Amino acid sequence: METPDDFQSIPIFGGLHMSTISVLLEQAIPTPCKDKEYFFKQGDVGDSVYIILSGQVAVFRGQEENHLVNILGEGDCFGEMALIDHQPRSASVQAISDCEALEISQNTLFDVYQQDVKQYLMLHMNMAREVSRRLREADEQIC
Repeated sequence: METPDDFQSIPIFGGLHMSTISVLLEQAIPTPCKDKEYFFKQGDVGDSVYIILSGQVAVFRGQEENHLVNILGEGDCFGEMALIDHQPRSASVQAISDCEALEISQNTLFDVYQQDVKQYLMLHMNMAREVSRRLREADEQIC
């Protein structure tokens, strides 16, 4: 993924204007993570969302990370729940291969808010949809 156009197919960016995607990408922090390293751990402060550019991550819950919740790959986002509910990280995210992700901070989201409230709301709605989609998947697995 090289240009803002390449990011339009990522669900978290759905419906966003190219100018908004450009702002997000200009301020995003490239975040490499080697196999077995953590992006963050359960209980950490949650002040950013990540978009996976390459590789895969495992999402774990529990004191000893003994409950695998999900495996995510290219184009998926993680960390969005902490931005929505302003709570500490609800899970740990560990690379299960060498990964490259983009970290988008809460400050960047605030910049989008200041520039275009409707685009900010669309971005938050997209994050909420991702959380809802994952909750439905978890419900299906439980039932």
